[in-house]
Parts: sequence; structure tokens; C-alpha cells
Amino acid sequence: MDIGIGKRLGGGSDDGASDSDLPFDTKRQRTYIYEEEDSDDDDDDMFEDVPLAPHLDYASDDSMPDLGTVEIVIGEDESPPDGKRPRATVSRRARSVRRHHHMAELICHALVARILNDICAKDEILSLALSLVPEAVVEMVWTHMVPSKQHIRREWVAEDLQSLLSVFRDIVSRRSREPSIAQPGEQESVEGDFVRFIGTRRGTKPWHRPMLLAAILRAMTFDVRLCMAVNPPSLRMTVADGNEIEAAIRNLDILVTSGISTTQQTRKPARQPVYWIEVFDPVGDKWIPIDTPKEASTYAYVLANTISGATFDVTRRYSKDYAYTTLKQRLESVSTQTERGASTWWTRFLSRWGGDQDDASEANEMQQRALETAMPRRIADFAQNPHYVLERHLRQNQIIRPRNPIVGKIRGESVFLRENVCTLRSQMAWNRRGYRVIGSQAPAKTVNGSQLYGQWQTERIVAPPVVDGVVPRNEYGRVDLFTPSMLPAGSAHVCDAHAKRICRELGIDAVDAVVGFAFRRGVATPTIDGIVIPETAIDLLRDALQNDRQAQQERKRANMEARAVRNWRRLVKALRVHAEVEAEFSKRKPSGITFEEQAPGTESESESESEPEADTQGGFIL
Repeated sequence: MDIGIGKRLGGGSDDGASDSDLPFDTKRQRTYIYEEEDSDDDDDDMFEDVPLAPHLDYASDDSMPDLGTVEIVIGEDESPPDGKRPRATVSRRARSVRRHHHMAELICHALVARILNDICAKDEILSLALSLVPEAVVEMVWTHMVPSKQHIRREWVAEDLQSLLSVFRDIVSRRSREPSIAQPGEQESVEGDFVRFIGTRRGTKPWHRPMLLAAILRAMTFDVRLCMAVNPPSLRMTVADGNEIEAAIRNLDILVTSGISTTQQTRKPARQPVYWIEVFDPVGDKWIPIDTPKEASTYAYVLANTISGATFDVTRRYSKDYAYTTLKQRLESVSTQTERGASTWWTRFLSRWGGDQDDASEANEMQQRALETAMPRRIADFAQNPHYVLERHLRQNQIIRPRNPIVGKIRGESVFLRENVCTLRSQMAWNRRGYRVIGSQAPAKTVNGSQLYGQWQTERIVAPPVVDGVVPRNEYGRVDLFTPSMLPAGSAHVCDAHAKRICRELGIDAVDAVVGFAFRRGVATPTIDGIVIPETAIDLLRDALQNDRQAQQERKRANMEARAVRNWRRLVKALRVHAEVEAEFSKRKPSGITFEEQAPGTESESESESEPEADTQGGFIL
């Protein structure tokens, strides 16, 4: 933390306390991501620079103004304005679905390449591969790699690779008729299939040959990387693609209309990944591609996997037109481009697999290829160019500073370096990033009445410190905590649902922390996450929260026990009632009447009594 001794209770602190040492609910802890430089405008900035509508002055009396004839049309007007139909576009939801599809398929292919690379790096596979190489070739290669020699001649490295490649082609061409050496249980696995290929040299998978060559060279102590080129679904969509995705979203069974079905039938099938290897030349200090497919230069992503498990993106080495063609097919063309560089989702994903720890020689090679990229010859190519930019392609909140050097001209228009493009923001936007405009600085640019400033016109906000246990507040009685640097010195940020109630009971000064704004229908609503308290009250609040949590657990346990007792009492009562009812009515007939057998021909008293008497009165005399 840059200022004072401010801490954040429930997260990392300056005294080295870990999250596990604090009794707070980690689900409510908030992690701040602080950007030192500019980045793309967030969603919460979309309404901040909108000019307000002019104030309408109505008459002071209650009379309604004369509006003339008012016509109300019920229903939808199918006639477009000016006789022009709106242009069909791809929806934002469809683009988001395609983007996530692109990311998911790229991850799956990267995982497959990683699994294949791990298989051909196992000791058992290396032993099987080494057994295929003639003993004379093994001795020759290992003789050239004697550690006592101080220098390895270039022709020796080339000769060794040439000899091993000749052996490999001879091995693959000689197909064995012997049964597979893999176990029956391994036939269905990828590793078992590859072991069967090593034994018989009969396989149809495109990765079998590169994996066997990588295993042979790795067994001969060469530094080898297994490469894979992949083309995920394109990020550039047509209207038909958007309609298809929208139909798939509406119908979970991916039922589409006849027009979209025609589009599906005419679509080209996706290209399958291709595989090859790279071998490091210690003399030339470079990577030598071997058996590279011709179509490898047209793929959007090329991944290289080392024997240690690291994955690198080496697309620049194989792409013929990276800046103007390949880059438009990758995530960098639509991801966040910051002034610090391309900090995209893809680069962060590769960093988990060691893809950001490349050697200096390869990094210099990639940088040199980027610098050797020729300046575009078409104005449209400058829009997504990572090195050059035209002033016409800048956003409304961007300027070029400094404007020198001017690296070229195209049709009389100056060409600048993209690294000199600076993002401007309003005062409110800079405040949400922990900066304030210095003094009476003139705005660098005015857009639609909104004054925008650059970062060179701002300074970091320093909040007043805590004095006598009182946390400083803003004019709304809260603490602005948009970034960790805005935390007042001598205070702590606590994210707990019951912290404010406990502070009120203990008499601790607690102020709501505003960590951002939520925009809905053009109205900004502050987002409150946790409270800010004096640092001296951390221990007291920690103990109180611990006791409160234990008391809640005890009350919860007591409620559970009381509910269990009530349920058991209800069950026992129901069983007792059921037993009493069974004991009382089990021996009775269903009608509750006992019947006795009578002799045939006799008539019971009840039946005789039940017969009605003959009605002799009220009749006619015949």
C-alpha cells in the first residue's frame, strides 16, 4: 500500500496476516485490481460523459400547453422511415456466444496438445523410441555431445539431425506386421494407441509421426518442442452466423429455419489441427522447424510445448502476415488493449503454463519480426495495426501525445506510433481510478460538452488520515474506496455482513465504503461493499465477530434441536393415535352391525316389521 498504514480487514494486510488467520467470510471479500496506466473504458463510464438535456421551462399556471392535434397509433408501424429498411446486424449476444465458443475450443485444443506432449516425454515412451534407433547412430550422436568438448561445430549439429531424420523416415516406412505391444486395456487410450503405433508403425492420427520424432530426438538429448497449429471458430461473423446462433439460443435442440440450414450446408468444414516439431540449435541459438506443414502459416494460433510442460505462443514465427491477417482472427483483435501492452485473456492463460517465461533469444526474435512488419499500404489496415495508427482511427476519448515522431505519410495523412496514443477521461472517471485533476488544468479535449483530461494532468488521491478514532467522510457520509490507495491512513476495510451491526453495538466508528457505481437506465447508484473502521479497533472487532459467529451457530443448533424434538413429538403422537384407532376398530365389521344366521324359510322380525301395512283407507268401492 502506497499511503500510510491502511489495511483491509478480511484480505491481505501489511503485517503479513493471511486470509486464513482472519475470522471473516471470504465470500464477501472483494479483490481490487488496480491499473497503473489507462485501459479501455469500463461499462460504468458509458453514461458519465453524456450531456444533460436542456431544462424545459413550463408555464407557471396549471393549464396544459397547446399541443395541437394528437394522433395515437395502436400497433406496429411496418413502414420504415424514409422508405429505408434498417440494416441487419449481428447482435451483441451472438458475438458473445461466438467469442466464448472461440475461447472454449482454443482451451480444449491447448489441453490436447499438452496431453500429447506429456505422453511423448515419458521415460517409457523415450525408451521405446530409443530402441528403434540403430546403435551406430546413437554412438555417433552421443560422441558429438561429449561434455569435455568446449565447442560443438555447426556441421555436427546439422549432421546429427540429418542422420536422425533419415533413421526416422526409414523407421516409419518399415511397417511391422507384429501384433501390438500395448496391453489390451490400453487400446482405447491415447497413450495405448501411440504405443501400438510405435510397435507397428500403423496409425491414422495426425500426431503419431510428430510425437514419435519428438520422442526419438528427446531420447537423444535434443531440446524438442511439439508444435500444434489450430483455427478456432472465426470471430468475424456474418448476419447469417448471428441468426444461426440466435436460433440455437432460442431452441435448445439447435433447430434452425430453412434459410439458416442452407447456410449451414454451404459452410466450409473447420480445418483440423496440424502437428510438427521444433529443435533448438545451441550453436545458432535458434529453433529449427522440422516437417512443418505448408498450411501452418494460415492458422491463427501456433502453440509449442516443451518437455518440461511449458506452452508458448509462436504464431509470429510461422505466420506470413501476422499484423494484418492473422491478428484479426485472434482474441487480441477484440480484447482489452492497454497502454502497457497486450494484456489479453490469452496471454494471461498462457502465463499459467509458463508461457511468459520464454528465453531472451526467442523474445528478441519475435520482437524483431514485429519491428520488421511493413507499414500498411491501405488506410483500412491501420485500424487494427499494433504498431502504427492514423488520427482518423482514434476514439473520441483518445489523442496522440507526443505527436512526434511522424513515421510516415499515406495520401497526405500523417502516420504515428500506436504507443503514443493516450486515453482521456473525465474528472469523475479519474476519481474512480484513484486520481484527481491537478489544480485548474485545461481539459486536453472536449467532447459533446464533456471535459476530458489525460493522466499527465492528474495526481493520486490521498485521503485524510484517521484522527482520534474518527474515520474521515465525504459529503455524503461515506468513504470513497475505488482503489486500495484511497483507503485512509490508519484505517481498515472490513467486508462482513454483520460488521456494521457489531460496530454499532461496540461504539466503533464505522463508515460505509463505496467501491464503485452501478449504472441502470442512465442512473448511477453507489455500490457499497463493507465498512471502514479505525485500525486500532481491528482486534476488538475480530473477537466480537468470532463470538457473534459462535453465538449464531449455537442458536442455529438449538433451533435444529427444537425442530427435531417437535417433529419427533408429532411422529410419536401420530403413531399413538394410529395404534388406538387400530385397537378400537379392528374387531368390528365394516358397517358396525353384527349379523346372525337364520333358518331358511323363516322371516326375521325386523323384516316383518319393515313391510308396510296395506292401505285400506282412501280407496274406491267397486
